[in-house]
Amino acid sequence: MFPASSASPASSAFPASGVPSAPPAPAPAVVPHDLVRDHTVYACVMGSRAFGLATEDSDTDRRGVYVAPTALFWRLDKPPTHVDGPRPEEFSWELERFCSLGLRANPGILECLHSPLVERVDDTGREFLALRGAFLSRQAHGTFTGYAEGQRRRLRARLRTHGEVR
Repeated sequence: MFPASSASPASSAFPASGVPSAPPAPAPAVVPHDLVRDHTVYACVMGSRAFGLATEDSDTDRRGVYVAPTALFWRLDKPPTHVDGPRPEEFSWELERFCSLGLRANPGILECLHSPLVERVDDTGREFLALRGAFLSRQAHGTFTGYAEGQRRRLRARLRTHGEVR
């Protein structure tokens, strides 16, 4: 079985009776808005406000990237890949998800990486921004063309149904 000099695996986890004296404490719940508040490495304003096209009716679209603490990945329930809020029109991605979308030339991710209105950036965020050129590829042409065609279809549909473009 086990040599006398080494403890059995059960002896360190259980008392001599072999039954744990109390169940292990549950891991603290992940509060998504806390991840955004406490672990954001980069946050920016996107859309019309970022590029000087805003009107008085324009909202403020905020996007960010957070780095979830490593311990949250050692659980069965992983940290969220994205979080809506906590402010209105705010959306943040966990770094891995952000990179995955960026490597597929997602237009929203590429816009976020190149926004002129940065609201928050720490050393990790600066290091990340220094790598933003790595997300540009020939694939960006296709994704941006598809995005533009989709916007054009929406505008035409709105014109057909409402007689005007907002």
